[in-house]
Amino acid sequence: LVLLQDGAEHRASRKLILPLFHHQAIAAYFDTIQEVVTETVANWGDLGTISLQTEMRKLTLAIAVRTFLGSKKTEEIDRVSQWYVTLVDSLNGMVKWDSPLTFYGRGQAARRKIADYIRQIIQDRIELDDLEKSKDVIGFLMSIVDEDGHKFTETQIINQAIGFLFAAHETTSSLMSWLMFELGNRPEWRQKLRAELQQVVGNEPLKLQHLRQLSQMSNVLKEGERLYPPAHALSRAVIEDIEYAGYNIPAGWYIVIFPSMTHRMPEIYRDPESFDPDRFAPPREEDKKYPYSLIGFGGGAHSCIGMEFANMEMKIMLSTLLQKYDWTVTPTLTEIAPVRKPFSTQKKLKATFIKIPSTEGCP
Repeated sequence: LVLLQDGAEHRASRKLILPLFHHQAIAAYFDTIQEVVTETVANWGDLGTISLQTEMRKLTLAIAVRTFLGSKKTEEIDRVSQWYVTLVDSLNGMVKWDSPLTFYGRGQAARRKIADYIRQIIQDRIELDDLEKSKDVIGFLMSIVDEDGHKFTETQIINQAIGFLFAAHETTSSLMSWLMFELGNRPEWRQKLRAELQQVVGNEPLKLQHLRQLSQMSNVLKEGERLYPPAHALSRAVIEDIEYAGYNIPAGWYIVIFPSMTHRMPEIYRDPESFDPDRFAPPREEDKKYPYSLIGFGGGAHSCIGMEFANMEMKIMLSTLLQKYDWTVTPTLTEIAPVRKPFSTQKKLKATFIKIPSTEGCP
């Protein structure tokens, strides 16, 4: 699994998989993501007050299952999503006993069901011989050939696909929950983003080329990444003796970096506790003051390979929601600020969506 590899092995695997997340490949996912988002949020205005965490998890998981596994039937997506939620929840199980009586055991059973589902997809693709038509992750993984002419084994494809599901789903849903919360508390920023959408998109349907022109939205995503980093802790091995800030750190030790702390250092960011997307716009560009000032998606050789995919996905989600809805949120900022543990605190975030009449905002 590329997420857990290091050194030469990691470089070789990343090189093989990198084309999967190249901008040309990502462009092929645009229509699918937009379709899933439009379908999923269509009834949010009728649901009353909702849990942002719950609904964002459903949305991002539906996107991941469609784009990664090629599943299109609603019942299939729902079934895989339920297995996956069971698997993720089981990671907190204290007793690592593979039994139906434990959280861990139920999670392992769910993982086996996901693996069997992916295995069947692989077998169907082999029988139909339609890899050339496949525009999803499974099809790509099946078609990869390394320098020695070797392909991924069935087990490797399954493990990579499950790993990608986790990376693409949990991190994006967390960041989007917090962005919706921050914007729900800031009507002036919702209006700024709608004005930008009107200027860039106008009365046209949202297209891929529009996303690249949404500079204010890009800065909002960066500010969300800064305050609520998807990667809340990064571990790195020390390969040679170093000195840092007066401390001697010997080779063989491990260093853990907490972006939620480094992103709030006043040496880097002015008024770091404030939500201020303009800090990333010229001439300030505070994230360019020092290397690795913004590492919510990791940094260096192990930076998130799917960051461009995630940013496209979040821009589609934000654009769609801003065009269709206004919203209010609870609790208030003062009730939960400052946020030091975004992954646990986000359970409290709730929102009520109000449909925007077609004559207002963006069409």
